[in-house]
Amino acid sequence: MVLRYLTRSPPEQSEKAERLIAAVRAGEVAVLLEDVTLAEVVWVLTSFYRVPRAAVADAVARLVALDGIRMPDKTVVESALGIFGRLNVKFIDALLAAKILRAGQTEIWSFDRDFDRIRGIRRREPA
Repeated sequence: MVLRYLTRSPPEQSEKAERLIAAVRAGEVAVLLEDVTLAEVVWVLTSFYRVPRAAVADAVARLVALDGIRMPDKTVVESALGIFGRLNVKFIDALLAAKILRAGQTEIWSFDRDFDRIRGIRRREPA
């Protein structure tokens, strides 16, 4: 539903998604949106649709900000979208970094150098 709303295609599905989001905006309905769903949406928008990361981060952040969008931890997702929009890192890495920072941690064991770009995260590689 999120992808159909943001891409406005295919028309029949996007119209239904738009009606749901309109109901969310009006406070008529609340929906649960999981971060894993957003990770998939961000990946499809950037890889298949080739939408620039800043535009994706902005569009998804506007959706997440709606009062009727329920998430287990909206602030982590908002932080991850900010990281993703500013830096050349995968959204899933930005999300993981935001979760680490929210937990008061700073280290991650990973071979993925994306984490080196994220302020506050110290990447360590297994020896």
